Amino acid sequence: MMYLLQVQQSRRSEQVIIEIINSEGIAEETKRKYLLGQQNKVSLSDVNNQMWTLAVEIDIITPSWSEIYVFYTNQSNVMTSMLRTFITKHIDELKDISELEETQREQLANSALLTSNFEISVYDKLIKVFNGVTFEDADISSIDNAHLKSLLYADMLPYSIYYTTTIRDSHSDVLPYYAEKYLDECVEDIDELPTNMDYTNILCEIQK
Repeated sequence: MMYLLQVQQSRRSEQVIIEIINSEGIAEETKRKYLLGQQNKVSLSDVNNQMWTLAVEIDIITPSWSEIYVFYTNQSNVMTSMLRTFITKHIDELKDISELEETQREQLANSALLTSNFEISVYDKLIKVFNGVTFEDADISSIDNAHLKSLLYADMLPYSIYYTTTIRDSHSDVLPYYAEKYLDECVEDIDELPTNMDYTNILCEIQK
C-alpha cells in the first residue's frame, strides 16, 4: 500500500504540479517535499518566475535545450552549478539542440565548453551536442588539459597563432597534440613566434 501511494505521488498530473509550484499558500519546503522525484514534467512557461530556481532544482522541468536556454538567460547568461547539475542528470536526453537558433547554441557552447566544470564524460557528450560550433581565439584559460584535448579532437579550436602561443605557454602537455594536428600551419608560422626550443623540438620530432 505504501509503495502504491509513493508511485501515485511520483506521478502527479502536470496540472497538479503547476498548481502546487505556483501556489502562494504553500511553503517552499512543502513544495519541495511534495514535488521532489516527480516523473511528470512541466515547462518554465507554466511556472511563476519566482519559482523557476526551485523548479529546476527539484527537477520538475522538461529536459530540453529550449527550457535550459530560457533558464540560462534568466540567470544572466551564466551556467550556474544548478543548471550544470540539471544538464548532467539529463545529458542522455539532450542530444538534439536543433530547436535553438545558431546564436543561442553558440552562447550555451561558450558557457558549457570553455570551462572544465563538467565531468569529462558529460563534457564529451556536450561536444557532440554542439557539433559544428568553433571557438575563434577564445579565452581557454579556464580549461584543463583533458578538456582542451577533447576540444582539439572535435575540431572546435581552429589553428591560430594565438592558440599556438597560449597552448605552448599554458598547456604544454597539450602542445604535442596541437602541433601534430596543425603541423603544416605551425611550421609555416614558426618565424612569427618567439623562440622556444621545446616547441621547436616538438615540431622536429613530429616531422621525423
